[in-house]
Amino acid sequence: PQTESRAAHKLYLEYDFRKLDVDSLGRVFNIDCWKMDDFIAESAYEIDPDISTHTDIGCKPSYRQYSHPEPNKQTYAAQVAWHALFITAGKLLSNLHVTKGYDEENSWDEWFSHYVLTREDGFWQSDTLDTIPLEIKTLLQEEKKGKLTLTKNPDVLLGLINLTRKIEKNIIVDGYWTSYDEVKVNISSALVHKRFSKKTIASLFQENPFQIWPPDLYDENEGNGLGRENNHIFAPWIFSTGSYRKLDEFDPYGASMDRDGLRIVKKIIDTYELSCTDKFKRYWNDRNGEIILKLETWNGSKNYDKEYSGLRLSCSKNFLKKLLKDYDSNLIVLIRLQQYVKRGFEHSSGGFHHSIGIVEINEKLEFKYHKGCNKESKTLEG
Repeated sequence: PQTESRAAHKLYLEYDFRKLDVDSLGRVFNIDCWKMDDFIAESAYEIDPDISTHTDIGCKPSYRQYSHPEPNKQTYAAQVAWHALFITAGKLLSNLHVTKGYDEENSWDEWFSHYVLTREDGFWQSDTLDTIPLEIKTLLQEEKKGKLTLTKNPDVLLGLINLTRKIEKNIIVDGYWTSYDEVKVNISSALVHKRFSKKTIASLFQENPFQIWPPDLYDENEGNGLGRENNHIFAPWIFSTGSYRKLDEFDPYGASMDRDGLRIVKKIIDTYELSCTDKFKRYWNDRNGEIILKLETWNGSKNYDKEYSGLRLSCSKNFLKKLLKDYDSNLIVLIRLQQYVKRGFEHSSGGFHHSIGIVEINEKLEFKYHKGCNKESKTLEG
């Protein structure tokens, strides 16, 4: 404002950092955003008086320049700005009263909670990671007529859920990851009554690759029953919770997947008296101690630009057999591969290529493989 004196120091901040971190701190103490800019610039000057904008690399030429506000991918000046943010926060907290946030909660506690570890037991999320499963390293593109194309080989797709010609291993019933040749893999499943299984499979043949998606239950929608879902008469049996990473988001050794957020529904857990005593929630056991469910998460980052993290949930074949018999149902597993392919010339449209496999498993652990709709979907590059 023209009525205020010009600040002694100026630091041009990255837009998202200013909006999401600096301005939110200002709201804790009811301070205007322009004044917060001055406070941050003053604290940054105390650290290094030579920087003036978030793109400065100072005397650190090895710092790579990125536009995204991630500490492991930042310029030197961006790192200084983060330090200045918390120095400023300490100064304000020692001299000013905090405001009350929504529902009368302490706004300082709310702001600061975003900068602590995600887990409450003191472990980083990277402490919970598993080794990368060997099956994940399977390449999902194959050469045809001198070009690489997305595989539609049933044996390859079935291998992604641990199936061969018969069921010999635990079955992957949910998961998502990116393969080493940059193909997105999504595994999902749901129960369907045997009477409707054939009809459901037939309807799935016609689904657009972007819309084919067996349902799961999410957050507070779990309820007490399996229920029915959409025209396919699915009964969701996978439960997922929404969560966000806090300080762990910036851990280069971490993964973007949340181990705590995936399991089967509470009704099945209670009916079969399943329990999880593993603090990292890798295993669910039955009353006899047998492992029924196994959840794996991993980080397979190859470089700064691409992340190959993943998550998958596997189910004991013996437990699945009993479950399908008790519920008089089949299990429908959807295997969905997706790859974005750019065109060979500038300003042209690219397209998403899909490979869809549908697996129907009955109570005898017999299965049928069906090929889904694999039509290409075009999109314009932004």
